[in-house]
Amino acid sequence: MNFTTYRKFVINTINEFTPNYNKEEILKELINKKIVSNNAGLAKQYNALDISHIDEESKLGYCAESLSSVLKYYEQWEFIKSYKHSVIFRLVKSDFSKVEDLLKVGEIQKYDQAEAEHDTMTEINRKSYSTIPFVPTMVNLDKMLFLKFSVKLEALNPLSRELSQLKYPILVVIHKDLEVLEIRFDRVKSIFKANDLFYKENINYILDWLKLKIGITVGSIDMTTIIDDIIEDNNDEVAVHAQYMSLKMGGKAKLEVGHNAEFILPLLGELKRLIEDNIKVFDESPKIKQLLNDFVSEIELTSDLPWISLCWKNPTKSKQVIVKFSHNYLNEDYCLLQYFGSHTSMERMNYVTRYLVGNKSVVEAKI
Repeated sequence: MNFTTYRKFVINTINEFTPNYNKEEILKELINKKIVSNNAGLAKQYNALDISHIDEESKLGYCAESLSSVLKYYEQWEFIKSYKHSVIFRLVKSDFSKVEDLLKVGEIQKYDQAEAEHDTMTEINRKSYSTIPFVPTMVNLDKMLFLKFSVKLEALNPLSRELSQLKYPILVVIHKDLEVLEIRFDRVKSIFKANDLFYKENINYILDWLKLKIGITVGSIDMTTIIDDIIEDNNDEVAVHAQYMSLKMGGKAKLEVGHNAEFILPLLGELKRLIEDNIKVFDESPKIKQLLNDFVSEIELTSDLPWISLCWKNPTKSKQVIVKFSHNYLNEDYCLLQYFGSHTSMERMNYVTRYLVGNKSVVEAKI
């Protein structure tokens, strides 16, 4: 793909699909680096691009169209941004010596700040089950190895009847010290998805490439046991935010804490709190106390939990991290994580991954 076409894809991705809070964060960095300016006088002083006359939602797209350096910054941002979804695997086997060989033959490219270089986008033929000829872009740090797979997506917009073009990154993060592999990705509009297997297929394509090219094989992580242990630990940092229960008698229930600052789930959580707050009363009626405790335990033990969401608490509500865990995603033996909120950087994802994997070690030690 030539540079002109590539730039068109990136600009369209910025204008049509990048959330405003992300645009604002990127613009803030570009202004701090004096690459662009919202002030005409300062733009002239620093020889920066003047964007004072452009409407807010179009500023970043205008920057990318005007300056190749902004395209490079956007590529860099795709490594450090926060994604909406991830799946986490154990790293079972790998041969990282192959990475250098792949670099030499151009099947992996290093991220290069030179403006003449850009990511390689690959179109996926979803009718074929062969390994996709990706050329991911790599960043290698002390504790983390990043491989960014850039997927080319095109679809006819049903409203405008125009062709929508999207540069869709799928980021593989290898946490070397944890021996964990994580695949991060965002949601896409339905016009780009042929069916409901879109994300599952993408994960499989990436895993196939990693196995063929780098000899990476992965194993599942028992996220159900890890989450159960976190809940049982009952610490002040993490709390259940919501859960969907398939009950033994066939009923289904979705329980959410809502705006409850104490993170008490309705019904079951309220029953537990009722017993705790009135312990003296219930101690005087041990049979009733036992019946209620048994009732709560029976539901928790015998109910299937297709999904559950946890909240990593923070006094500042906007800094809370809420993650939904969908177990056995589309009948696969891995768990799909979904991040909520308007966070912009990868730090929250890194923290959650390390927290979960750290708790995995605790669970294994108990066993």
